[in-house]
Amino acid sequence: MIDPTQKPSNAEILDELERVLQSDDFQRSERLSAFLRYVVEKSLEGEEDELKGYTIGVEVLEKPDDFDPDIDSSVRVQAIRLRKTLKLYYHAEGQDNLVEIRIPKGAYKPAFSYNLNAAQAQKGSEAAASLLQKFFSPWAAIVLIGLFALGVFLAGYYQHFYPHEVKEDGYYKPLIAVLPIETIGTQETTDIGNDLRLNLADSLLRFSEFKTYDVYNLTDAENKLSGYSSEISEKLGIDFVLEGSLQQNFDSIDVIFRLIDGRLSHYIWTYTETFDVPAQNTKEFIASVTEKIVPQIASPHGILMSYEKDRVENLIGRRFYPYRCMLDYYFYSNNKSQARYDLASECLHESIKMMPDNADNYSYLSWLYGDIARYSYTSAFVNPKQSAKELSFETARRAIQISPLSPRAHQYLSNAAALNQNFPLALTHMKMALSLNPYDSDILADAAWLNAKTGDWEKSRAYAEKAIANNPGHPRWYYGVLFIYHYREGNYEEALSYARDYYQTDNLLASLALCAANSAVNKTDEARELAEKIEQKFPEFVENPFLSTKAWQFDEEFYEKFLIGLRLADIDID
Repeated sequence: MIDPTQKPSNAEILDELERVLQSDDFQRSERLSAFLRYVVEKSLEGEEDELKGYTIGVEVLEKPDDFDPDIDSSVRVQAIRLRKTLKLYYHAEGQDNLVEIRIPKGAYKPAFSYNLNAAQAQKGSEAAASLLQKFFSPWAAIVLIGLFALGVFLAGYYQHFYPHEVKEDGYYKPLIAVLPIETIGTQETTDIGNDLRLNLADSLLRFSEFKTYDVYNLTDAENKLSGYSSEISEKLGIDFVLEGSLQQNFDSIDVIFRLIDGRLSHYIWTYTETFDVPAQNTKEFIASVTEKIVPQIASPHGILMSYEKDRVENLIGRRFYPYRCMLDYYFYSNNKSQARYDLASECLHESIKMMPDNADNYSYLSWLYGDIARYSYTSAFVNPKQSAKELSFETARRAIQISPLSPRAHQYLSNAAALNQNFPLALTHMKMALSLNPYDSDILADAAWLNAKTGDWEKSRAYAEKAIANNPGHPRWYYGVLFIYHYREGNYEEALSYARDYYQTDNLLASLALCAANSAVNKTDEARELAEKIEQKFPEFVENPFLSTKAWQFDEEFYEKFLIGLRLADIDID
């Protein structure tokens, strides 16, 4: 009988190692397999002192003898991937394995333990066998034990996989249902509620990151909402439910909307507001409510995506991989570094193999190729002789070819065209993206950056402020263009405020922005402290500041003021 409090034997651990290495994810990655085998075998052989960044880099990743793990983060990056892949394996294919192998955070030494659920299931099976053998023939006992094991398996399966009625190419996308809106008031209020529901459903359909259903025709619209949301979720396999109510007052309408996790039946977001609504302005009212609700819920970094990012580790199996990949891409876009770039890049390339006709994947990959030019990142998937700018453009064109009416594809083709100095084409595709989805705060923010580069600063400021207002969960990079606008105009206190919101330690432009803004308002100590960090972290900028800033594509008036501010902070710029 297994004692789950004890460490598994070496033989059990080696058996488990081979079982893990035969799984799909490890079969596809020789590097991860070698990494896992090395740390497990060294640990079992008592050579745990060898489990250091340098030895793993040289012995497993075939780095040269002068390899420095403090400078080259490849071992840490592979360790992150290994931890993540192991976690996904034990959530899915290996969830019933008796032994579990883990790589704790902050170390390379593996940990071994018995899987308590599997041990308890085995203990239950043994107890059941003992009992059954007292009353039944051996063959009957075997059959009943098999049925018991099947029940345990199905229970575990259902716990991890919420059934979806509708799939796209077998891959997961969250499903959101828009319910009929409860109305209190006149027949006109009911008509407004119906029109608002249709507008909300149509607007949410513009986002490709999830699926939207208008369930009006599936059930009686007069049903009360109490218990209704959970019933819809259960019947249709809905992940999220949007329900709302309107109450007509004398000269206003009270609006309440809630977003519900259909799997757990609890609210994750609530919106309430009172609108003044003269009778002749119902269309304006519907447009205003839609613009308040849809960007908050559906935009990148909005309510849905933030909530999904928190629970993404519980999504298991290959059918969730492209979705997790999309979330990882957006996490990288607001937390840029070479290590996160490598993870996002590898994930997207693998996702494209799985979904070769998905336009969004090519759109995201287009931006990653462009970041090689913007931030001097390196990529294992790009030949150094290739032009990253041209590759970015061609990849975005591929997205358009797959889905000519994709707002995301037009957004990223616009970005790629701007990177290649083709601003007329960039403006054309950004205009198309905005017309296809005016509710997407990321498109609005990219439009702000594009108009700044083309010199339309007032339009740039308006787009940026609207993107920030529409999506309270917006990422930090939305603020960057507002820093540039106010710094250029000489509004240095405002520039400093936006630079603080924009600041990211691994982002060169954000770091320079905060340094220059502090210098401009005579916060010399803060500016010089930042200058020292910049010189240490971004030596390539100090060596050639004009090469580093050229990719940002802003006008000379801004650059002149900007470089003056950086020199005043004692950054050594020639």
